[in-house]
Amino acid sequence: MSATGWIGVVLSLPYLAWTISRITGLPSDFFKLFYSVIAVTSYLLLHSVYGPVPYIVIITGIAILMIPLVILEVFKRIKLSLPVRGFLQSSHIDALIALVLLVVVVFAYMRPPANAGFGLLDIYIRRLEGRHTYPAGTLLAYGLAMSMNGFSPYLAFRAGLKMRMDLLVLSMAAVVFFYWLLGVKAPFLYIAVSFLLGLVVRKNILRPMAYYCMVAVLILWMLVLVDLAWGGRNLVVANYFFMRVFSVQAETQSMYMKFLFDPKLIPWSWITGSSDPSFVATYYIGEHYSNNPDNNANTNAFLYQITAKGIMGYLAAIAFVPLFLVALDRLFQASRNPSYLFLGFLYGILVVEQAFTVAMLSSGVAVLFLLTLFERRIDPPSPKLESAASNLKAE
Repeated sequence: MSATGWIGVVLSLPYLAWTISRITGLPSDFFKLFYSVIAVTSYLLLHSVYGPVPYIVIITGIAILMIPLVILEVFKRIKLSLPVRGFLQSSHIDALIALVLLVVVVFAYMRPPANAGFGLLDIYIRRLEGRHTYPAGTLLAYGLAMSMNGFSPYLAFRAGLKMRMDLLVLSMAAVVFFYWLLGVKAPFLYIAVSFLLGLVVRKNILRPMAYYCMVAVLILWMLVLVDLAWGGRNLVVANYFFMRVFSVQAETQSMYMKFLFDPKLIPWSWITGSSDPSFVATYYIGEHYSNNPDNNANTNAFLYQITAKGIMGYLAAIAFVPLFLVALDRLFQASRNPSYLFLGFLYGILVVEQAFTVAMLSSGVAVLFLLTLFERRIDPPSPKLESAASNLKAE
């Protein structure tokens, strides 16, 4: 890595450490943790995995990635009081989400891709077929995206929070079906972590868990470094745990940064992005930088916005995402509703790898937010959670 890269590391990592040290158990803390550890740290330490990076590109990349964290800290100082008027019963919301999930599964089962099945070797064939079977913008496509990324994890979270094994079984059955249908594996991880989150919130050990996660990440990095020092013979840890989370993130972000400074094959400006209505940043990067026209090369919401819609799109992202996260914090403090913690977790992980509008709409965050906003307090509340939320409100 270049000297400029090392300077960026020295200047940025202390701020990231300070940001993570301020985790207190609020919904926005999930974004701080995921974004700092996965998106920012990957670029800081591994940006040269795609090739040598000029110093101006490194500096610009670090600025684009770090500013959202700074804006979030500024917005958290705003005194924002939001009224809470819940009228929907918690059990009714669970039943509604479960019903929607079942309806989506039934309709998708009636129109499966030709290669639907449980094979490991043809999962990418099923994904490509799924794009044609369920075209983007159709009602069923939205339903599938919401069910995989939002509704199934939500039911798993409520299962852990309320010890409702029926909800856990339903969410697990749904993700098995989605794997059969489209070959997607990420929902398995989503529901596992969501169920664990529900248990953690129920026992009020959220803040210690954040530090355990950090320790696990540090151990992972050390294992990979030790493996490299010994010649890189044992690649299991690097290939199955480290690469997808860190190396691929860094490589994709470097592709986007290279696009920003490269001569363009399309009309594009720093202010407004591309004026070509057919331009889709993720597929453009996949085709021209990873040499795969079928590669939907997603990256974090902020880098995607500046690529797709220029500085104006970037400003929209760094305004909306922190404001929404702060709103979740204030609503959680006012209502003690643990579902706001899940929304912070879900949105925090989604914006690390997709556009902020896609995370809100296509992944079901907006729907779940509205349902949570009008939800009655979950009874009986956990005394530990009640005490923790009161302490956070006082702070």
